[in-house]
Amino acid sequence: MSWKSATRSAAVLVLMSAACVPMGRDDRVDMKEADLVGDWTSTDSRWLTFDAGGRFVATGLPHQKLEKFTGVLPPGFDPARDKLDGSGEWKLEAPRDDPGTPRNHVDLFVRRLSGRQVAVGMDLRVERLDGEVVLAYYLSDPDQGNRIVYEKCEQPCAAATPEPTATG
Repeated sequence: MSWKSATRSAAVLVLMSAACVPMGRDDRVDMKEADLVGDWTSTDSRWLTFDAGGRFVATGLPHQKLEKFTGVLPPGFDPARDKLDGSGEWKLEAPRDDPGTPRNHVDLFVRRLSGRQVAVGMDLRVERLDGEVVLAYYLSDPDQGNRIVYEKCEQPCAAATPEPTATG
């Protein structure tokens, strides 16, 4: 075997090995419940408050993905005028397609939406943005980057109310 073909074979072997073994470190966030508990806000006046008992309240839940569920949005809901306030339970989980990985999904089980009883789920991703841990709600395919980002408040935000009110 010539030096050239031996070098080429070695390079192929290294590339094949690299494909099987993750390179670098895993930078996904493994969210802990204690880190999630508290108030989170977005730049467009949306808030989430998570308590240690597994409950949440929210002001301004995104309507975009709820529209596909019949009867979930309040009658006459107008996204230009109305906010969706809600409450329910939360749970930290790993991605459904890779359960052995970090818990970087926050599942919201919405039980009340704008004063009405509902049963619908929403999913937030725990990510890093400029070195900070954030929660992201994707409005479309994650590769398109169309998302709402929530940052944790250092102190309680004057944000989500304990009992959501009906839209008017």
